[in-house]
Amino acid sequence: MRNLKTGKLYVSGEMVKEDELGKVLAKMEFVPLRVEYLYVEDRFEYTGNSPLFDNVEIGMLVPEYHIKITKAEDGEIFVVAKKI
Repeated sequence: MRNLKTGKLYVSGEMVKEDELGKVLAKMEFVPLRVEYLYVEDRFEYTGNSPLFDNVEIGMLVPEYHIKITKAEDGEIFVVAKKI
């Protein structure tokens, strides 16, 4: 049986326009499987794999995560994922 570290997160339309999103996703080692724009809510739903997520067996519902982003004075980005 295959286990994947898959999760779902939501990103505001404003954050997508900023340069930081790519850096955050890279720091998470996030590999997108699906990205959908939710027009009415002006946000994006990202589903993908990241070492920050818990294992999800095939057939299970993909859990949603809250992502906390911190930026150090030297510009380094720290990302923590918490399952909701």
